[in-house]
Amino acid sequence: MENGALDDGLGEVQAELSRRALLRGALALSAGALSLGLPGLAAAGTLRSETVEVEAGYRYHASWTDSAGRGQEVRARLPRKATDADLDAPLRFPLRASTEAQVQALRQWSQGLPAGVRLIILEQDRDSLKYTVEAPTTAVAQRTLNEAGEVAFRALKQFAKQNGFLVDRSRLVHADYPREIRTSAGPLGPLAEALGEGLAAEGPRGFAKKTLAFCQSIPYEIRKTGKDAGFRRPMSVLVRNRGDCDGKAALFLSLLRARHSNLPMAVIIVPGHALVGVGLKPLSGEQSLRAGGEQLVVMEPVGPALLPIGQPGELSKNALRAGEYDLFWVPAV
Repeated sequence: MENGALDDGLGEVQAELSRRALLRGALALSAGALSLGLPGLAAAGTLRSETVEVEAGYRYHASWTDSAGRGQEVRARLPRKATDADLDAPLRFPLRASTEAQVQALRQWSQGLPAGVRLIILEQDRDSLKYTVEAPTTAVAQRTLNEAGEVAFRALKQFAKQNGFLVDRSRLVHADYPREIRTSAGPLGPLAEALGEGLAAEGPRGFAKKTLAFCQSIPYEIRKTGKDAGFRRPMSVLVRNRGDCDGKAALFLSLLRARHSNLPMAVIIVPGHALVGVGLKPLSGEQSLRAGGEQLVVMEPVGPALLPIGQPGELSKNALRAGEYDLFWVPAV
């Protein structure tokens, strides 16, 4: 993750401390909620797809209408193992299990506390953990409470990593986008090849343009309550024919990585939303940001609006200008 400088052309874990020899710590955790569809400009022709199970995996066929009103379609095979793994993966971060992992780490650590210092677990719930530190002095209690917070946070990061998630600098939990994109690029190779037919002369930009509209046309997913549906992995987005902002961002970059293995790219997380940055030379009027020595043109795979390359939505544009974002770089394959 990294911040950069913009060119115009994730629930929290908190410790609440009081100043007493008996101090209490509180950890409140929620997974990153990313939920935003973008209206405006040319509306995408909703993508229709059919996935048929065959002996070697799945036969995928999709059709949609682009912003110029032209009908588009693509056919490809999806490998069984990777597709089934994505379909079986949970959509949401296991909050209850993550809390239990933190409690276990705290209890193990507390066994080594000196005499007269004690850590007491007061309450643990699906998404919260409260504990008390008893110590001879306020200073000792404060120091012990700070150490307990670090122990719990390390346990959270380790649990998240083992379950395919990351914890950012704001202690917001996200899917492990770099890993998901890197591992999906290979299985999505046949689809990327099919999307790229006839576009070789147009290079990465031509492929990105077509694939961006393809992802934007996939129906947007949100729960009936209006809340974030969770992270749907790339193959699952295709087969279920639905996804939200970070699921579509991961699918888009997976396809781009499959076709252009060395192209710089990153998932960009702004408050409540996900978009992407791709290492293309920005054209006049395209918005980009500079980070890690790269110039990244921003793109919005979420849809349903067919926002062109370099034209982010207003929420994204404002957050990027304010520097309120994190980058998840996708390494070359």
